[in-house]
Amino acid sequence: MDFPKSVPNVGLVGGVFVDENTGTGQVGSLIPAAWGTAVTQEILAVIQAAGLSPSEADLTQLVRAIRTIGQASTASYALDTGAVNAYVAAFTPAITSRVSGRVLRFIAANTNTSSSTFNDGTGLANLIGLAGLALQGGEVVAGGICTVVWNSASWGGAGAYVLLSCENGALQVAAATKSQHAVTLTQLKNCGSQMFSANGTFNVPAGVTSVYVTLCGGGGGGAAYFDVSSAGGGGGGGASGLRVPIAVTPLAAITVTVGGAGTGGQAAGAAGVAGGASSFGALLSAPGGGGGASAGAGGSGGGGSGSIVAGGGGQAYNPSATSAEQGGSGGSSAFGAGGFGSLRAGSVAAAQGGGYGAGGGGGCRTVGAPGSKGFVLVEWNQQ
Repeated sequence: MDFPKSVPNVGLVGGVFVDENTGTGQVGSLIPAAWGTAVTQEILAVIQAAGLSPSEADLTQLVRAIRTIGQASTASYALDTGAVNAYVAAFTPAITSRVSGRVLRFIAANTNTSSSTFNDGTGLANLIGLAGLALQGGEVVAGGICTVVWNSASWGGAGAYVLLSCENGALQVAAATKSQHAVTLTQLKNCGSQMFSANGTFNVPAGVTSVYVTLCGGGGGGAAYFDVSSAGGGGGGGASGLRVPIAVTPLAAITVTVGGAGTGGQAAGAAGVAGGASSFGALLSAPGGGGGASAGAGGSGGGGSGSIVAGGGGQAYNPSATSAEQGGSGGSSAFGAGGFGSLRAGSVAAAQGGGYGAGGGGGCRTVGAPGSKGFVLVEWNQQ
């Protein structure tokens, strides 16, 4: 569509219509019937293409038609006529050159099985994913509406169509580097954890160079006491470490030791037994809690240093009155509460340490309670 430049005697000035000016003698331009009809037909074609019925009295039809066609995106929608992994679409109007940022849509005829190409009518171009990599298969699904955008800077500057989405297709993403990023399947497969509640071996997965270790030593046992005027101290809580980063070698085998629970004193005047240390090879260790003393102090908490937090110490027995004697409560760990000491009144038995790494309660005219065992948790994520 253009001004009727080829029609003689129309009176265009500078290629455009002008009005008559009697003051300057300027002759007004003529509007040829054929040209006027052509303009009207072109406008009507747009209105009818939008599904509207032309109305001489309605002066808003053209803008409504343009918006309707734009919403339908008919100008960027085509059917694929290519083969598997080689998509071809003829657009109306035809694509004659590629422009970065131009978005096109097509319905795929076939599901892709590997790397793919897309021909928009100007020749083959690589079809890549959002991560800038070749497709692997399943990103384009037969019958799916595919949305692509041309990026002349992609694929090493050669340019490529980037697959933004395809209905029911897999979406390619770059490897996540932040907490809110989507992750790739490779990253998920290389994320994991292993809980040790008993001694074992951790085999470092291929490609993993660092792990996070959470561990707790075993809780100490409470002491026993069978005399009439005293009681046993509670066991100490085991030391703990929370998600301590440790450098490892891929495929290495690392010995894991889980600290056992210290047993309570079982004979008259017997002290509680200390809990065992939990360790991740020679790289990290959390000491267990000490055993409670009979008619004395509670066991010491497992010692802390650096990334290892000390456990709570057990309580000494309570000799407030002969009729109200109580064994000392066990010390707590980061992962468990110490058990209560035995009460003379009512002959309440001492309680075992709860959770992981907690000390057992001391006995009062009875045996001491055991602590609770430790654990080791290993987590990893290949970057």
